[in-house]
Formats: sequence, C-alpha cells, structure tokens
Amino acid sequence: MLTTFRRLRTIKLLENVQRNHCYVKNDRATCSIFKMVEIMLKFINKNITSRILFLLFAGAFIWVLLMNSLGESKSLDQAKLSGPITVLNHQLDYQKQGIQGVVSSLSGNHMPTNEKLIGNSQAVSTKVWVFRGKINGSTSPQWSLEQAKKHPSLIGWVLSDAEGKFKVGLPTGEYTLFGEFDSYLYLNSFVGDGSYASIQVYPNKITDMQIVNTENSFH
Repeated sequence: MLTTFRRLRTIKLLENVQRNHCYVKNDRATCSIFKMVEIMLKFINKNITSRILFLLFAGAFIWVLLMNSLGESKSLDQAKLSGPITVLNHQLDYQKQGIQGVVSSLSGNHMPTNEKLIGNSQAVSTKVWVFRGKINGSTSPQWSLEQAKKHPSLIGWVLSDAEGKFKVGLPTGEYTLFGEFDSYLYLNSFVGDGSYASIQVYPNKITDMQIVNTENSFH
C-alpha cells in the first residue's frame, strides 16, 4: 500500500514538471524522457526486468536535466559582458548590461556633395577609457592621458578589436567614454553645459555609441 502511494505521488510530481517542460518551455527532449518515465511508473511491478528498465530511463532523465541546466548556465554567462580593466589591471565583474560601440578615425574630405567622398574611415584598435558620470570638458576634444588617469571618476578601460568594435559591462548609470589616441584621450562630442557627452546604461540593455576621431578630416 505504501509503495503504491509513493508511486502515485511520484507520478503526480512528474506530471507537474512534465507540464512545465512540455507546454511552457517546449523542451521536446526532456518532455520525451518524462513521458517514458511516467509510463514505466504506471506499469512497473516486482519484475526485475521492469525495475532495471525504470532505472535506465530514470538515469537518462536525470542526465538530460543536467545537460539542460548546464546549457542554460552557459547561455546566461555568454549573455553577460565583461567589466573594464582598472589601472591596476584588475578585471571588474561581469554585468548583464553595458555599452558597445565602434572606434574609428576619419581622414580627408567628408563634406557632403553629390560626388563620391574622397575621405576615408578607418577602424581603430585601441583602449576605450570609461569614466563614471559626466566629465567637465573644454573646447578641445583632446584630454591628456596622464591627467585623465588621475581623475577620481576613472573606472578603467576595455580594448576595441581590429574592426574597432568594443563591449563593456557596467552597472546601470551614467558614463563617459573616450578613445585613446597616442598620448591623449579623444571624444569630439559635447553638451550644452560644456561637459563631454555622456551615455546612459539601463538595466539588462546594451547601449550603442561611436567614438570618431575627426582631427585629420574636414566636413
């Protein structure tokens, strides 16, 4: 009697979990294992063969659940963005939100005309420096790297790749990002109060931006 009661409880539990995987998550692989285990539980008896089959199916069921769990954890990690590296070469924590963008440099004539542009645009692989909040600017888009490293709002940096692309994970908030060119930082974007243009990071979202060096071009 007790064994029958336990078997019925197990079947009921499996039905609830099966409903979640088959109809909510639409996980076909796990759903199939659930159905096979459910059938074995309904018809299992004292026969040794049926018990062995049940154990085999139960083992397969547990293995599928484990693989699914590892897969979900891996996907979650891949969705996170690595944080910036501090001046002390410490990697900050991964985040679910952040900033992504492209660093490029323009040269030549970029004036809008009916003819083909003579100027060039080149991707730049360099450090992108991240500061917390707004940064008071001047009339120049250049900022001495040595001075910038001493600024109290400095968080760290991240590298852009050969295509100029970069990604950095950050907590929600306001940030200002600069591209490194030689011995100075560069951002040719300002707002009304004279500070460099900042960018907002929202929960679980990636904000896009561009850092374009226009020193060697004319528009």
